[in-house]
Amino acid sequence: MFKPDDDFQDLQTELLEENQTLKLVNPERYLRAPTIDRTQKNSVPQIPTNLNYFKQEMINWHANTELNLNSHLAHKIVKDLTPGGALMHGTTAQTLSQIVPQNIQEEMQTIYVSLSELLRHFWSAFPPSSPQIEEKIHRVHETIERFRETQVNSFKEKVSTDLLTDFHLAGHMEDLIDIANKKYQQWVKTLSSTTTGRT
Repeated sequence: MFKPDDDFQDLQTELLEENQTLKLVNPERYLRAPTIDRTQKNSVPQIPTNLNYFKQEMINWHANTELNLNSHLAHKIVKDLTPGGALMHGTTAQTLSQIVPQNIQEEMQTIYVSLSELLRHFWSAFPPSSPQIEEKIHRVHETIERFRETQVNSFKEKVSTDLLTDFHLAGHMEDLIDIANKKYQQWVKTLSSTTTGRT
């Protein structure tokens, strides 16, 4: 009688012999999180289309349990890919705080605090309830764009050395500004269409 938890050990040994061994060319890459592909940007009108596509994909999705790893093998793979594991020889388990110099960390913290304050003023103005708040949104947006040019971009150039370039230290700050900029552009478009509709 077939049991779902049977291991099929005789079949597994044949499969394991056919697999090629994994060789990591640059194991240092596995010590850091994946980076965002900044070349591919979704525009605001694309987002509902993408969402509908994903909903349709989820409706049509069927689980393929044959591809699932058993917990023992999954644990072994994770163990081999951690610093000091079988596939990670010659790597060091340094944290970002150990790699990035202290003065860069302090400058980054200062920029984050300033940017967070600007973004707080920007986001708290939505939805605008008066012409004064609408004017505030325009002013804060201009200030954020100037901040990007004077602070974030100069910091990005400063950390674009061979040692720090892979970490994209300014990437999250750029993402925060880009999101605020998209919101601003969307709001301006809505505002202009509302004004046109009234005339």
